[in-house]
Amino acid sequence: MQKILDSISFYLANFYAQDLILLGLCFLFFIIILILAIFLRRFPVFSLFLIIFGIISEFVLFFMGENYINMTYRPAELEFIKNEKLLFSDNIFLDFKLHNKSQKDFKICKIKFSIKKPSKNNFVLIKNTLKPIKTIEIVLKDIPANSYEKSFLIIPSNVKKYTISTFITCF
Repeated sequence: MQKILDSISFYLANFYAQDLILLGLCFLFFIIILILAIFLRRFPVFSLFLIIFGIISEFVLFFMGENYINMTYRPAELEFIKNEKLLFSDNIFLDFKLHNKSQKDFKICKIKFSIKKPSKNNFVLIKNTLKPIKTIEIVLKDIPANSYEKSFLIIPSNVKKYTISTFITCF
């Protein structure tokens, strides 16, 4: 629960005006759907489906809008320079470079690394994606204009083969 509260406070503290407008539009859309459902309360099955459709479409609208805002206003790219496992331990050494593709400088970036076991079985792959071996979040502040290079050491437990997925959020 604390991780969810920390991530919500991180996003709310760093949102741009476009993000707040998108949140407002999603809230307005939800209120309109609720008002329609109240007016159509004579048909309870239809109003229940309308509320379910409204909630699902609101989440889809928000995530698509946020993805569009991230791609147009704050595009960032993470390039792995070196990704190797140390010989005599389970440590993974990451050397990465963060490229700023936007016209403005980033004030803060949050990078989430997830280490997962690869698998050929689709069910096991989905299970490993939902519950990775190790998840590490780092926050970078005062990032230079074009690119930022950093080395990082991750210590998972008993990993022989692994894949690393990343999620970048920059403001």
